[in-house]
Amino acid sequence: MWKAFGASVTGPSHVSKEVPNQDAFQSYDDHLKMIAIADGHGDSKHKFSDIGARKAVEVAHEVIEQFLNNGIKSIDSAQIKYLLENDIAFEIKKQWKSSLFDDEKLFGCTLLVAFEFLNHLYFMQLGDGKIVVIYENGDVYYPIPEDERYVNNMTSSLSDQLAWMEFKVEVLPITESIKWVGLFTDGVENAYPHNRFDDAFFYLDLAKAKVNDAYSDYLSTRLELASAYSKDDTTGVVWTREFTGHQDDSEWNLDDPTILFTSNPYGWRPLTQAISGSKMYKRIEYAHKIINCFDSDHLVHGNKNPVSIKQIFIDDDCGKMECLSKIINFKDLVRIVATIVEGTPLTEDHSDYENLDSIKSLREKLIHTQRSIKLCYSCGEEYSDHCTSCGIQTEKAPCLHGGNGSFELIYDQTIFLHHIMPITGGYDPVVGVVVQHPKHPSVWGIKNLSGHLWYVEGTRAVTIETGKVMVLSGDQIRVNIYGLPVNIQIK
Repeated sequence: MWKAFGASVTGPSHVSKEVPNQDAFQSYDDHLKMIAIADGHGDSKHKFSDIGARKAVEVAHEVIEQFLNNGIKSIDSAQIKYLLENDIAFEIKKQWKSSLFDDEKLFGCTLLVAFEFLNHLYFMQLGDGKIVVIYENGDVYYPIPEDERYVNNMTSSLSDQLAWMEFKVEVLPITESIKWVGLFTDGVENAYPHNRFDDAFFYLDLAKAKVNDAYSDYLSTRLELASAYSKDDTTGVVWTREFTGHQDDSEWNLDDPTILFTSNPYGWRPLTQAISGSKMYKRIEYAHKIINCFDSDHLVHGNKNPVSIKQIFIDDDCGKMECLSKIINFKDLVRIVATIVEGTPLTEDHSDYENLDSIKSLREKLIHTQRSIKLCYSCGEEYSDHCTSCGIQTEKAPCLHGGNGSFELIYDQTIFLHHIMPITGGYDPVVGVVVQHPKHPSVWGIKNLSGHLWYVEGTRAVTIETGKVMVLSGDQIRVNIYGLPVNIQIK
């Protein structure tokens, strides 16, 4: 059905610096019909990213083929998408990391994959670049939602600790109207910086070209032109086919193509975007929010897709969590919470959570975990006893002592009611957030988000209104929040 073509052009910036091409691509037509590309980051921090890109393409093929050939043929497309978002994405990251001979950060790259299975096309994307589908009538479709974080050379990477969470997955039924499928590194779209859809004409030109022995040369020529503008390595691998009818050029409206794209529902932000690069203390905060929403029935349930962290979104306008798959029972909730905190898929072993039998016990598990977390201010890593990364025992950080125990205060940490007192039920509002002075970062404070006045004890009584900041200074501060005494030890 498909004819595969691929080409890669070394960017002028890499040629001038005598740096090798950092991209990799491959097409497969064995037990699994698949195309894939990877874009190595290419700077000094990722000096082996060309190797990382090649490994990424190879590992993706091996992992996906292994899963699909392991008795998966009776599963419908929604369940396969679930596996791709969770187990397969996790296994790609795991096997890629184990294939490397040095620190994974040195091999950082993106990864884009398309494969055909049971009359569907499946797309996986980690990081920037673009997956494109073009129909016989000239419609251009981008199946993967655009990520607004990917600007100024910022992108997700396979070397990220929780890279599996960043994989985006979409499914498309195969129809006779699909003419062309392409995967491209960001060297193409960066050649068209003025409008996010200007590169559609680039893909249309490739889809319109006759499929013959000269197609690979034409693809390479087009990539060279894009690379001359973007200055970056530019790579593409495509599937294309010719139709028996409707080959007249007049059928293609190149002046005003219809451009279709997938976006996040209602503009919500995927939860995975918020937690994939976060420390554990921050992931615990989101886990508490999930529990609060579930306990108070504020999770919006959608269809009956398998419950997945990839189906949870944040509604920033009202602070609710929106779940497009059904969290049916407490067991589902525990699996979601364990996935968020531990950073492993729902199907991985979460034995520490198996014996939890109530929301109260789940909260206590999270609070116990949070109490043990300390942050190394030398290298930024979290630890319990001493920093295993740099080995430095840093000075004791500010610590909050309330009716529910002691918690280290970490920058940007959200303080909930459960930090102040033991709670039951779903009421666990945000009390405040740890902030730094914008001009004097060494000055810390806690911003009041409680909606109530705080009363700071001392030689002179001070009140902290909602939206104001209580500066952390001296050796200790005693403050009444919700009428409850809270002691903050500074040193």
